[in-house]
Amino acid sequence: MEGIIPIEVSLIDDVVFSGNMICKVADALKEKNIIVREVLSAIAVQENIDVIRDKGIDVKSAFYISNVLDEVCERDFYFGIAQSGQNELQPNGTVLKKPYFSPFGNAEDSASVPSEKVGEFSKECLGCSYELWNDIQNNSGRVVTNQDLPEKIFNTPYEQGFEVLPLLQQSVQNLEQ
Repeated sequence: MEGIIPIEVSLIDDVVFSGNMICKVADALKEKNIIVREVLSAIAVQENIDVIRDKGIDVKSAFYISNVLDEVCERDFYFGIAQSGQNELQPNGTVLKKPYFSPFGNAEDSASVPSEKVGEFSKECLGCSYELWNDIQNNSGRVVTNQDLPEKIFNTPYEQGFEVLPLLQQSVQNLEQ
C-alpha cells in the first residue's frame, strides 16, 4: 500500500488474557495499513501482555493481575448461548462451539475443573441450561430446536436437527450412567 499514510488506532478489550487474539487482530489490521498503537483494557494478565508489547503495542489496563490459571465467562457454561465456549474448526471448514462441560466440551481442560468433579459440574451446567431453554420455550410458545441456536454445537446431531430440551435431558441421563 505504497503512498497511503497508515492509520493509527487503539484497540479496546474487556480482558487481555493470553494476548494472542489482540496480536491476530493487529496483524490483520496491519495488512490493511492500520497500525495498532495501544490496547486499552479493564483487566490484563501481567504475564501475558509481553506478547503484545513485543509487537510494539503499548498495553494500558485498569487492573493487572498475576498468577491466573484460567479465565471464564458465565456464558461458557450454558448450552447454545451466542459466543459461548471454544471454537472447534472441523475438517470441512465448519466451526462448532464447545461449551465448557460434558458431553459437548471438556470442563477439565477448558475451565480447570478437577477431573473428579467434571460429572457433577457438567450436570449442574446442563440443569441450568435446561432451565434457561425451558423458560425460553414456555415464553415463546414454541419448541426450541437447533435451528434457533445462534451457532452449531460440538457433539450434537446438528445436521439432522434436534429439539434442545430432550437433548439436554438425555445428556444428563448419559452422565448419570
